[in-house]
Amino acid sequence: MIRLGGPVFVASIFESLHSLVNMFWLGRLPDAARAMNAPVISFQILFLAASMGVGISQAGAVLAGQSKGAGKDERLPDIAGHLVLVLIAYFSLITLASVLFPDAILGLIGTPAESYGMVRPYFVIVAAGMGPVCLVFALRALSQGIGDTTTPMLVDTAAILLNMALDPLLIFVFGWGVRGAAWATVLARLATSVWALRLLTDHRGPFRVRLGGWRPSPRQLATLARIGLPAGIGMSGSSLGFAVITRLVASYGAVPVAAFGLASRLFQICMLPSMAAVSALTTTVAQCLGAGKPERARQAVRTAVIALPGVLLVPMILLMLTGTDIARLFTHDENVASLVHRALIIAGPSPVLFAAQSILQGAFQGGGVTVYVMIAAFLRLWGIRVPFAWLLQSRFGLDAVWASMTVSNLVAVLFLFFGYGRGWWARRQV
Repeated sequence: MIRLGGPVFVASIFESLHSLVNMFWLGRLPDAARAMNAPVISFQILFLAASMGVGISQAGAVLAGQSKGAGKDERLPDIAGHLVLVLIAYFSLITLASVLFPDAILGLIGTPAESYGMVRPYFVIVAAGMGPVCLVFALRALSQGIGDTTTPMLVDTAAILLNMALDPLLIFVFGWGVRGAAWATVLARLATSVWALRLLTDHRGPFRVRLGGWRPSPRQLATLARIGLPAGIGMSGSSLGFAVITRLVASYGAVPVAAFGLASRLFQICMLPSMAAVSALTTTVAQCLGAGKPERARQAVRTAVIALPGVLLVPMILLMLTGTDIARLFTHDENVASLVHRALIIAGPSPVLFAAQSILQGAFQGGGVTVYVMIAAFLRLWGIRVPFAWLLQSRFGLDAVWASMTVSNLVAVLFLFFGYGRGWWARRQV
């Protein structure tokens, strides 16, 4: 698991650093709070739009992993071809809708009027560059499915480093401001998408995707849909919940949105091991079940569920204690820094609970039982977090939003643990 999760962890570190560096440079602009709104709001919208693609990618990872575990590598090119085809079609629709109807989309999420002039151009530019990202998604999922987490780490890290290098150049040297941050993201994505395409089509590689002379199979598409749609619906439901929370925060103005975005990125750092664990466990469980070794899969889950949450306690406590000072590194707006610290204190336990949740989720995804993960995702966001925040915010304000993170993660852990104890995750193989 360490071998599989290590590269994912490294890539996640760079991704989080990129998010923080992006916030850092935007926080140096004259109107820091409004500038920081651009990536926060745009990310929530595009993350929601891309969630179905992420779910379909998970189906590709499961199919690739179980084929690898069963020793049937000859199936990989067909799985890869179908996954790439579906993702290209889906991401093309996202790009088209986002570029044609940006005002309607930004209005739905309640973009603060005071920051609209900065958010709109950022959103349109980043959305226009979303299409090629599907190739990176496909490569990441398929590679992790067969146990190669190093290749997607290299591709992801290259994109992030290029983006980080372009940020100050385009924002300040070229004087493009918020638009410069958007173009830095798009250019980095385009460069690494070309690399991903080359790896996917390499005739010496494991996937060997053909760009012509290949016919999709309705049966294979149906298999991708059977596994990917529940995962995608679950992720879309979660993303929509986050979008609703963002809209709630946005109703308080630009400063709370900036604080929400920065606090979320600081929490993300603490959740890096969890993100690596879910990828590693999905691959491990898929290959173990494909090889007919369910007990080995159980052992991996037991080890991770004991070790990972404990490891996160120390950094989370430190983050809670030093929140204001850390926030001041990224913005000179004292109101933003104060709100960030309060969010870190109230929602502090949520990353630890998220760690346990991620491990159990990896077990279900590896077994191809994505329906249960979908139900857990809806319960977490729509059963607990959204109603908790909406119902209590009139009395407790933004504190209700921060508290909803901890409460909803706790309920999701208990729900997944119940299903895990029943053994449902290990009874089905694709």
